[in-house]
Amino acid sequence: HYNTDLFCFLILIYAVLYYGGLYQPPIYKTFGQTFFFILIIYLFILKIILKRSIHPLIFVGGYLVLAGWTLYTSPHPLVDTITVFKEAPQMILHGKNPYDSFFSPVYANIKSNYYNHFPLSFIFYIPFSLLSFDGRIGLLMATIASFIFIYKLIQSKLKQEAILPLSLILFMPGSFYMLEHMYSETIIFFLFSLAIFILTI
Repeated sequence: HYNTDLFCFLILIYAVLYYGGLYQPPIYKTFGQTFFFILIIYLFILKIILKRSIHPLIFVGGYLVLAGWTLYTSPHPLVDTITVFKEAPQMILHGKNPYDSFFSPVYANIKSNYYNHFPLSFIFYIPFSLLSFDGRIGLLMATIASFIFIYKLIQSKLKQEAILPLSLILFMPGSFYMLEHMYSETIIFFLFSLAIFILTI
């Protein structure tokens, strides 16, 4: 148990080093890394030194701050995934087929006539498109939901032993880069977590 916690903290420190999005200004990325590092040190003191329980809302709150900061400081990354997931739901709402349409060009000399994501993934973003919200907020919510679903399934007596490994759902190295770029893996893991939760309760 102790060795597992130390190993998780090593991964979290590694995640601090790799915090940030490709299109975040360096100064904002540094601010995010600083907050992330302080959070990990605080958790280390609580868990390892003081041997106290850590409430899951501390992890969720920390993730919300870092994810919100990432989205706020990188509002318009030049990535085709962002464009596709923004425009595909609008195409559906206007009766168009996103698999047979052109998207706004992002990269020079490349025709944006492709939807190269897993089938029907654009459905996830339709509510956010209707509300004119950044679709990445959906990924933020899906990540937190995945954490909560799995946490709820763990026996009460084992929750504190599992809390640090589970925190990697929120803070794995590269997670905020994936959020900035709107990676589909977050949706896949969310659906997987939801399925396990439904089948287990």
